[in-house]
Amino acid sequence: MGARIADLRTQFIGAIVAEFVGASVGMGVLIKTLNFQLDIAGGFAVILVLTFFGLILYWIIELLDSKVVFWRSHS
Repeated sequence: MGARIADLRTQFIGAIVAEFVGASVGMGVLIKTLNFQLDIAGGFAVILVLTFFGLILYWIIELLDSKVVFWRSHS
């Protein structure tokens, strides 16, 4: 279970970093643009939205895991 969550976290962070480097649109570009404009509140707002998306993804994977892998006990 730990490896799956670590993979999700790494993929999510990798997507944002890839947007920092090579994209022209997206949340990573928005963070970079807002920080360049010294809009700290806007940059933190985007980071909070990304945190919310990450939590939703985590909860969805946990829910699917509990439904699909029903024979494993969660302790």
